[in-house]
Amino acid sequence: MICNFCKTELAEDVKFCPECGKSPYGKQVSIGLLITGWIFSILGGLIGIIISSTIAGPKYNEESRKKGRTMRIAAIICTVAWIIINIASRS
Repeated sequence: MICNFCKTELAEDVKFCPECGKSPYGKQVSIGLLITGWIFSILGGLIGIIISSTIAGPKYNEESRKKGRTMRIAAIICTVAWIIINIASRS
């Protein structure tokens, strides 16, 4: 196992990293932050990208980071789509 914070190789049964002293598992992202992130990601925009990048960061556990990475891809796709639609509607 690898610590989410300092990337130190750890034994499977440790509760705290001997290098940084933090729990190597990270924490679970809250449902409120997930819902907010998905709303802003689907609407497209910088806020959705920022929220999803925060969730994908080392503060959260691997399951939460996977959700954040998926959310970030959706946010980028929706943002690009909204820009294209906006440009096309002006023509």
